[in-house]
Amino acid sequence: MAAFRELASKIDGIVSFEFGANNSSERLDHGMTHVIMLTFANAQARDAYLPHPEHVKFAEQFTQMGILDELLVIDYSPQDN
Repeated sequence: MAAFRELASKIDGIVSFEFGANNSSERLDHGMTHVIMLTFANAQARDAYLPHPEHVKFAEQFTQMGILDELLVIDYSPQDN
C-alpha cells in the first residue's frame, strides 16, 4: 500500500488516497476484501492517471505479486442530489 500511496506524490491531479479492509457485517461484498480509493481533481486528471508511466509501472508490479484475485473499478462524479 505504501507504493500505491506514493503515486499521489508522483502523479499530478491525485487529491487523496485512502484504503482499508472490508469490515462490513452485511456480507454483501461479493468476495471483495479491500477498498482503495483515489480522488482526482477532475475527470481529466483521472484520465491522465490511467496511462501515466508511474501508474503503469505500479500496476505491472502489483499484478506480478499474485495477490490480486479480482479487481472492481468504479469511476463516478459526486452528485449533489
